[in-house]
Amino acid sequence: MKHRLLALALLLLETAGAFASEDAHGGHGDDHGIPWGTMFFSAVNFTLFLLLLARTVLPALKTWAITRRERIVDELQAAARAKAEAEALKREWEERMASLDRELAEIRDRALADAQRERERILAAAQQTAEAIAVDAEKAAAQELRKAKAELREQVAALAVDMARDVIRQRLTDGDQKRFLDDFLREVRP
Repeated sequence: MKHRLLALALLLLETAGAFASEDAHGGHGDDHGIPWGTMFFSAVNFTLFLLLLARTVLPALKTWAITRRERIVDELQAAARAKAEAEALKREWEERMASLDRELAEIRDRALADAQRERERILAAAQQTAEAIAVDAEKAAAQELRKAKAELREQVAALAVDMARDVIRQRLTDGDQKRFLDDFLREVRP
């Protein structure tokens, strides 16, 4: 292909050169006519320029355009994916927000139920403690009552002994004392 283009270009240059020399040497002798040689040379020059441009710049432009198109397509696809993800995320958050009131009500209800159970447990424990304290208090009171009764009996007995001693001292004579002593000794001796 390169060889054909080069051959065509050389042929055109040679032909253009021939026309140019004919014009320069007065081939037709018409000074006011169309300068065919100059036009042909300009056309060949322009054609070569277009061929050179098509050969060097056009592939680069085509590659750039394809690359740019691919990049734009990729960016559009990425944007479409991002948009779809954002919409899905938006729907998810909207669903969460819609269910948030229900979840909060459930949490509140569970907390109230837990608090009620804890209240009942504390009241039951307090009732048990109060009953235990009452039983302990009754036991302690009964113990103290028995102790007080025992102390009172001891005091009454001691007081009775003291009173009996005083009565005996006042009413007992020396003869009574001697007689008690003799009776005691008889019982003790065998």
